[in-house]
Amino acid sequence: MPAGIEIRLDHESDPVLAFDRDGNLYTCGLALDPEPESRPSAIVVSRRDRNGNLEATRFIGLENDARLFNDKNWLAVDRSSPRETTVVVASLRLFVSEEDAPVMPGGYVAVSADGAASFGHPLRMPVPLAVANESQYYQPLIGPDPVSGHKTLFVMFRTIDTDNDYAMAMHFLKADIEGLSPGTEALHRHLADDAHWTYLQDRITGLYAFGSGGYDGSFRFNTYFHPAIDHETGHLYAVAHAFDLGSQGSRVIVTKSTDGGETWTSPRDIDNPGRGYQFMSTVAVHSGVVSVLWYDSRNDEAFAPFGLIQGIDVFYAELDTALQLKRVLRLTPDTQVADHPVFTRDRPEEDALSPLMQPEIAIRQKKEPGTLGPMAQSTEDCNARRYGFIGDYLGIAANSEFAFVVWTDLRDLNLTDGI
Repeated sequence: MPAGIEIRLDHESDPVLAFDRDGNLYTCGLALDPEPESRPSAIVVSRRDRNGNLEATRFIGLENDARLFNDKNWLAVDRSSPRETTVVVASLRLFVSEEDAPVMPGGYVAVSADGAASFGHPLRMPVPLAVANESQYYQPLIGPDPVSGHKTLFVMFRTIDTDNDYAMAMHFLKADIEGLSPGTEALHRHLADDAHWTYLQDRITGLYAFGSGGYDGSFRFNTYFHPAIDHETGHLYAVAHAFDLGSQGSRVIVTKSTDGGETWTSPRDIDNPGRGYQFMSTVAVHSGVVSVLWYDSRNDEAFAPFGLIQGIDVFYAELDTALQLKRVLRLTPDTQVADHPVFTRDRPEEDALSPLMQPEIAIRQKKEPGTLGPMAQSTEDCNARRYGFIGDYLGIAANSEFAFVVWTDLRDLNLTDGI
């Protein structure tokens, strides 16, 4: 954005947090103002000390161009260095609505090598444009590469093939950041050179996305891979929910890489109850335990294949590092009402779900026996304004003793017409 333009960012969403080695807290969020036609936005990264005192705030990718939109920010913080040399990586997916936009769409990272005191400008990662256009949710990780032993920046992202039953694939990028000169400038310059990146395309395939646009008695959610790294071994893990043809629902799957993302184990179900939908999974790894969290509708009395989700619970599972299941816990004592529309928004007749803002939409519906069915949800009311929303992802973190989880809880929702 050119200097001298004053904008206001009065909305913030998609919070992410991480700690460094010394217990300093780093947060990352999407800041925006949805009202002006220019739709200004930025990624905001902050650092607080162990006492909660705010020490640094940085705006990344600040823009005031209606052709651009920042989305799906994420954050990675190096756990092996003191604050003054801690590597912090903020990522985002930049959507571009017109061909003459000033920058290319795709995944971007902004990097700091001084504990978020300074950042370089966002760098577009070297992903082919055709792949980038189908991509979403770039998530960075920092840790040792199990092959080289070097400190490495890993970035995972997902693509969806809208022409092939919404088949999804997991892709990977990695860059060796071991032994660089001190300071943000050296790290930025290193990653600005595409030759220092390795792009690993189609690491996981054969899965199908499952999501909802959030209209007509449903709530909005999408399918993403969520990664985690074992900071001791460098082994990588990923979970996602995917459509399951057998049950005509969705299942959370898990996979693992022991060679720095080059190869991955075949995705496997974690816990298959035989009915219902599982979605919005996330994962953390610590001290030989793989912890996974997700929403689950197995207890939804109204469950029907290809039907809307009306009741959900939160489930947690522990696996060992060989991905063998150790236990499964239901965390919500009562099934929550999930289909109540709690927000309102305008829905233009022509298209409320633009590719710019929401690239993958709707619950699958059956079209022919034996086929997956389209992703587009039919509707009798194309101008519906009420919709449900429980966020884009859950949260989980773990240490040597505990796993800590957070989710959107609906049990105290006041189900009245006045909402």
